[in-house]
Amino acid sequence: MFQYFETIKYQNGEFFLLDYHEERMNRTRREALGENQAISLLANIKLTPEDDQVYRCKVRYKKNIQTVDYFPYSLAAHKTMEIKDAGNYDYNYKSTDRKFLLDAVAESEQDEVLFVKNGFVTDTSYCNVVLHDGHQWVTPSTYLLKGVKRSFLLDKGLIKEKEIRVEDLPHFSKIALINAMRDFEMVYSFQIDNDVIKLTEL
Repeated sequence: MFQYFETIKYQNGEFFLLDYHEERMNRTRREALGENQAISLLANIKLTPEDDQVYRCKVRYKKNIQTVDYFPYSLAAHKTMEIKDAGNYDYNYKSTDRKFLLDAVAESEQDEVLFVKNGFVTDTSYCNVVLHDGHQWVTPSTYLLKGVKRSFLLDKGLIKEKEIRVEDLPHFSKIALINAMRDFEMVYSFQIDNDVIKLTEL
């Protein structure tokens, strides 16, 4: 049985979006593992770094929390993404079994991959996607993983959800990659050439 995990942003004594992480963890435990007794994240991750650096707090769990580790975090920039068909790949739960995603990036000549299923845009290997149509930011309704930052931005009304086909991509002017650690710190303009998205940071 594979482990599941949450990656939580931590800095200066604060865990960001902790309620969203806890909801997803307990939903995964309930749906994937049949465990209905909810557990608290905060009660299990009390030992924290004391400096002011941004950390990636990785919580691995099955029915109970297995490990809690902290890793210094720095924001990664990207220059190109390959548009790649995900076939029947399913990543409904945030599992440590990420071989399909990692292999797709390793096999690509680009530095990231944007996955497509049945002609619809989904996610990259580790981020949800948001695109600007000239009026508002939108995110594909056909995601691979229900990301916590994605859920937070939707709940706040800062982004909208819609179906986005591959052929719709040229109608958007900007793109950003979001996850628990990333917001809109890096926004790109982009061009598409033979299934390669070329990114220019704004």
